[in-house]
Amino acid sequence: MVGHVEFDESKFKDLLLYVAKRLANDPTFGETKLNKVMFFSDFEGYRLLGAPITGAEYQKNKYGPTARLYTVMRDELIRWGQIEVERRMVVDHPQDVVRLKNIEPNMSRFKPEEIELIDRIIEKMRRYNNKEVSDLSHERAAGWNVAEHFGDEIPYETAFISTDLIPEEDLVRAQEFVREQGWVRA
Repeated sequence: MVGHVEFDESKFKDLLLYVAKRLANDPTFGETKLNKVMFFSDFEGYRLLGAPITGAEYQKNKYGPTARLYTVMRDELIRWGQIEVERRMVVDHPQDVVRLKNIEPNMSRFKPEEIELIDRIIEKMRRYNNKEVSDLSHERAAGWNVAEHFGDEIPYETAFISTDLIPEEDLVRAQEFVREQGWVRA
């Protein structure tokens, strides 16, 4: 990775709690969606704000990017009695759903622009079910495609790789520019 990214365990746990709280009333909410919101929050934070929100290391998994320490952090919150994980049907398949227990996320360590970014991502992900958000992470997260094998790290720098198709008119303009510059023969 370019530059050193520090993992902030407290912010990671509070982001997990915050997302679970904000999506508690979403009938399609499960750990798949939770993981994708956290991934997009960190990678969009890196791309737009210059640093990831939690600094978690993400890896390529079958259903999209996940934080390498997600299970460890989640299980610690369970042991501390702050969350419970309930297995239930979400749309058409079983999912683990994180529920808060008598705890509020501490958002005081988050910058206002980080919270705004997280909220935007949560609202965008709300319209997708778990399968759709997983598919979206395969399509829109270039790093998931760059990583070769399941378990490989997804570098934060891949947040700058666009997966958007280049509009035809832009391709034509680029070809004209290259010819005008004499970089290729017409």
